[in-house]
Amino acid sequence: MSKIVFLIYLVLVLTWTSSISILNPNDLGSMNFWIMVMWVNLLISLNMYASAPILSNYQEKNSAKIIGALPAINVILFLYSVVSASLVLIDYFATSDSNILFFGSYHLVIQILLLGSTAVICLFFILSSKGAESGARDLVSRHELLKALKNIELLHSDEIQETSINSIFKDLLEHIEYKMPHPSAVNRDDFIAVSSQILELQKIQISDPVNLRLTIETILLKIKTL
Repeated sequence: MSKIVFLIYLVLVLTWTSSISILNPNDLGSMNFWIMVMWVNLLISLNMYASAPILSNYQEKNSAKIIGALPAINVILFLYSVVSASLVLIDYFATSDSNILFFGSYHLVIQILLLGSTAVICLFFILSSKGAESGARDLVSRHELLKALKNIELLHSDEIQETSINSIFKDLLEHIEYKMPHPSAVNRDDFIAVSSQILELQKIQISDPVNLRLTIETILLKIKTL
């Protein structure tokens, strides 16, 4: 997936660079022209860097809250990029207009203020996500729970493939991976109790399907009520 994300980035950069160069062949020797082109490329890079964790299969430990903050950060960065790129294009192509000369004199200051404001907003999002994460310290991670369950599934595939157990086991896996709240967002004691049960599940006699089914049903119910 990361290779596809990189290819998307490469296509965007090459498309923009080649298009603007073809449209302005007389400006290829201008330093200002290439500064304008590279600034837009930098904005594209910034957006792709922020989007990469969402577009790829990247996951932070404990499915960190930073992942939840990224969509909002992406929106802020996209709006900033549209405004910043527009200002760069206006500054380069419209400076001959007397009404734009005033803007041209303050273009760099405007860009700095715009960049600073965007950075502060994004940092506040990250700070909020880090604050939410702090409550999950010393807790078993979502990744560890999934790993324990998948190890059981791998080692005892024949027993778990039994129809009545398989559907419940799959439901448990799906709920933990996609629906379970972040550990920092639930009652700490309840989460510790149910995560211990999941880890202890590896010690249950898999040969007893009735006991296994009841145990999984109990864990699933507790996970759903977190």
